[in-house]
Amino acid sequence: MQSLIENPLINLLTTHQILDLKHLEPFHDKVRDMDGIKVLRDRTTGLVVLDKINHISFEYYENNVNYTTGRDMVHTKSGTITTKFLDDNLRRVKMYGPYFKGKSILDFGCGRGEFVLMLHKKKHEVYGLEPNKWNREYIEGKGVKCFSSIETLEPDRKFDYIVLNHVFHHLTDPLTILKQLKKHLKKDGAIILEVRHGNDFLINSLNDGSFRDFTFCSEHLILHTHDSLLKLCKAGGFKNTSVHYYQRFPLSNHIHWFLQRKPGGHAILDYFNTPQLVKQYAKVITNRKETDTLIAILPNGNPTGIENCFKLK
Repeated sequence: MQSLIENPLINLLTTHQILDLKHLEPFHDKVRDMDGIKVLRDRTTGLVVLDKINHISFEYYENNVNYTTGRDMVHTKSGTITTKFLDDNLRRVKMYGPYFKGKSILDFGCGRGEFVLMLHKKKHEVYGLEPNKWNREYIEGKGVKCFSSIETLEPDRKFDYIVLNHVFHHLTDPLTILKQLKKHLKKDGAIILEVRHGNDFLINSLNDGSFRDFTFCSEHLILHTHDSLLKLCKAGGFKNTSVHYYQRFPLSNHIHWFLQRKPGGHAILDYFNTPQLVKQYAKVITNRKETDTLIAILPNGNPTGIENCFKLK
């Protein structure tokens, strides 16, 4: 195992008392897409972190062709797994759209631009920020301004909302990024962070290792818990942060994992995806605090009201 002192993300977590090294122990001996990386877990909280992160850099994302290919593919050491992805961006547009009206939005780490292009089509004032040069060219070709880095933002440019959809757990220095983004947030604006959850029901409950073999990868440097995400956001200067449990995958996905030990159940067993069953199962998982996703709202001042998206009905 790489010396923990050489892992700046672990150092960051310990400095801010988010992680206690005495509680950190080996959890899984590999990730799906790269040799030589192990997965560690805080046995008291469930926080998950890779033992090393020195394989990730700006250049890695700038030149990674995997981010320019089809969205329904998961890359592993032995090949590519095709599995239908969720329509997350449709869900996000529906959830946040009413709050985005008349506002300026920056999608940080916007990838191929699916979310920003949906918002652009609905006439929102939206911008992308994406290190991958091919994706930037594609997005700008569709008529949306896309920045390459925070440093390329004009110093006085500010946004009402800055969104990081499954990006925050890719960052080697997330606290610095939060502080930089805060400078580009309007006084009454907010950051929205959506991340993987370390206490995911399948991570906790599927003990044969099949889900862990599939879900842990070299780019997901940390899987936060509710408390770790809250503490890190507050350390970044967002004192009124709220963190919400959110279940993306339905019961059908979990059934398939337990029966077949494979992904894709939400598509293969889609007859289970009735609105009532999806909603009730999400409530069960949320009440157990074992959702697959956490969503944090980081208002620059007082809460903006977008927190109401997450009230259980």
